[in-house]
Amino acid sequence: MPNFPTSLPSATPATHGEVVGEVVAMASALIGMPGRNVVRNGDMSIAQRGNGSFTTTGVYTADGWTKDHVGGTHTVNRTTTAPGSLPGGSAASAVLDVITSGQAAAGDFSSITQRVESVRTLAGQQATLSFIAYAATGTPKIGVEVIQFFGSGGSPSSLVLTAMGAVTLSTTSTRYTVALTVPSIAGKTLGTNGDDRLQINLWTSAGSTFAARAGSIGIQNSTISITDVQLEAGPVATPFERLPQQTQLAWCQRYFKAITAPAGAFAFGSGFAYATTGGRAGRSRRASATPA
Repeated sequence: MPNFPTSLPSATPATHGEVVGEVVAMASALIGMPGRNVVRNGDMSIAQRGNGSFTTTGVYTADGWTKDHVGGTHTVNRTTTAPGSLPGGSAASAVLDVITSGQAAAGDFSSITQRVESVRTLAGQQATLSFIAYAATGTPKIGVEVIQFFGSGGSPSSLVLTAMGAVTLSTTSTRYTVALTVPSIAGKTLGTNGDDRLQINLWTSAGSTFAARAGSIGIQNSTISITDVQLEAGPVATPFERLPQQTQLAWCQRYFKAITAPAGAFAFGSGFAYATTGGRAGRSRRASATPA
């Protein structure tokens, strides 16, 4: 008769967070959870405005991404990456190079920003931000901030600013993750113009005026490269959701569509001519008031 064990080996019970994390990770691996990334063009693959250089504050760079700065010089370029050069098997073909120089004052800063349509996005939920980044030299930091903008028109609630700390980079491309809880919007009032949003700020330099918002990263005159930005619900960073190019382009064109024209002409739409003296032209309807 076989000898069966009379007791089971002891084990440390898993915590609730560990169980939830494992479940989320397994579900992501099994079904891919399409649509989990609320950041459009997180891999910088769409650039209807070109590759730069972009130097003016407040302008769009790669689709969905604005640059902002005060003081010094802040240049953003979109550059291609060599196959296999990024960690974790990333297939990203482009990065945003964020170059800051000449900053010194307390009120100086530089950042890149993504505006996500609707302040309801992830409100009151645990979420995870992940991205690939590296520095040209040294160990600069990226500060992470989430802003809830309740829109314009009427009497909307004031901005809610949530600082999420900072990560320290190296010259090796690395995927970083930041856990956050997006504040609830219960009891808040939305504006009447339909332009409310959730905003992600990635600070690349910040004087003391912005220390609390930017994770105390300080003034940084540096070159930082960023790609594969993903913000998703849950406590675990899942693999970057890489959409088919046609899907990503359609998402970007929901907000902005570049139409080219020959020299000396002004492009206002696309259409057809039904005679030498007439025709029709139109443009895709932008479904959202949120700029992108």
